[in-house]
Amino acid sequence: MKINHWLVSSLRTLATALQGNVAIRNRSVPKATLIGVLGVILLYVSVAGIISTAVPWNNKSDTKYHIDYVWRVYNGELPQFAEGVTYTPLKNGAKMHLTASHPPLFYMLHAPFLGPLLKEGNWKGAIALGRAINIFIGVLCIIAFAWAGWTFGGSQKALMAVAVPAVSALMYRFTTLNVVFGNDVLIVLFATLAFICMYKIVEKGLRSKYFWTLGLISILGMATRAPYVVILLVSFASILAAAVLHNKKRLSNGLMLAAIKIALIGVAVALTIGWFYHRNFQASGSWFKSSPDSFDGGRTYKSLRAVIASTKLWALFYNHSSNAPFLATIITSFAAAGYLSVISSIEKVTIFCRRHKPQAILIGLMIVATIGILLTQIKFAVGYGSINFRYFLPVLLPIGLFLAYGLTRFKVARGQLVAVFVVATAFTTIWPVATSEAVSTMVPAVLTVGNNIEKVFIAISSNGVSPVVTSLLMGSFVVGSALLAITLYVLSLPNRVVRASKRSI
Repeated sequence: MKINHWLVSSLRTLATALQGNVAIRNRSVPKATLIGVLGVILLYVSVAGIISTAVPWNNKSDTKYHIDYVWRVYNGELPQFAEGVTYTPLKNGAKMHLTASHPPLFYMLHAPFLGPLLKEGNWKGAIALGRAINIFIGVLCIIAFAWAGWTFGGSQKALMAVAVPAVSALMYRFTTLNVVFGNDVLIVLFATLAFICMYKIVEKGLRSKYFWTLGLISILGMATRAPYVVILLVSFASILAAAVLHNKKRLSNGLMLAAIKIALIGVAVALTIGWFYHRNFQASGSWFKSSPDSFDGGRTYKSLRAVIASTKLWALFYNHSSNAPFLATIITSFAAAGYLSVISSIEKVTIFCRRHKPQAILIGLMIVATIGILLTQIKFAVGYGSINFRYFLPVLLPIGLFLAYGLTRFKVARGQLVAVFVVATAFTTIWPVATSEAVSTMVPAVLTVGNNIEKVFIAISSNGVSPVVTSLLMGSFVVGSALLAITLYVLSLPNRVVRASKRSI
């Protein structure tokens, strides 16, 4: 009876908390939206935290190269491909530096924090702190995803501000970036902010505050990863689109202004980070890599024809949003079905494009960006490169928007398709950690939830992390899942009490 009373009381308290709105920058935002975003953050921190603390600090990945890059930046240097790893505790005979081609911003952000620990020889502590910093950047990405969901969500912006970050941030390639100490998390943040800024430029015109913001983001993006060049070019296209949309009577003047602004951003990027890409060119003959063409990385050679004909390449579009391919395929199928339920004719699409030109233009730009990233993936895979959903992360927002919108079109489901698929994706991300061979040797391989939770505790404790941290991460998973499910249900009610402001943030 006491448990039932506590449960009823808790639900009533939560229902009360979900009522009403909160003013943010003079905009009215439903409390349910804010609590839903909090749920996404808790769920993400749980999954990324469990992965980050359970995977060995010096795992068989690029971690040692990323950490060595931080060490080199801390000492005022940049790595060379032929020098290999120079940080003594992590050398392990590495004769090449696989991350030497990456721009330095990501490592510059980590160097002040990780450098002193590395200097003391505490490389495990440095990796742990670095993974924590990356999770913090991931939380910033969730806030940016929520902002984008609100901005692009139209009449359902309150719902999309929760659904978009949930679908985007819990994709397993995003939550597991710390396995390789990947710098992709930072390019996701800048690309997402760039898309928001592009929308503002298309909607409001070439106002100075949006232009300078986009310019700064462009510099930071190109200083993080080379694939950002696709987002940069799409940003230029958004400036041209804004000039055409807002200067129909004086089109030539508008295009001239747009050309000047594009040139200013281009010059700013070239002056601030162009030197690094020139450095790559001097080392390899390519702007975007530092290794010679003969370096195979242990992979077999693939021709352009073989890459394009590869089922692995095209499977990136439907079965790689989750670590379980069957689940990813189901998610994509439901999302596509959701679109078919609302888009019954070309006429409806045409009407939408006429009435909502900024949104239509942004959708077009996102499609172009996705195609551009696909082309960079193909170019990278030709020869000795790999095919990996990770390389699609610069367009994680368009992918998340596509899936979130499609999954929320089923009115009967009340947003629960998003909750179910997101929690299932999160669970299947953690599961391989719990059932890894190293841990399975210590615990009988019986596929029960309780047994696998025990394996998670063992994996994390083997890295010297307190069981208290593991318990907090597990609790965060449960609370985050519950908040996500409840708020998505409330926000998708047809006559919900909470209502969003019509103005975008």
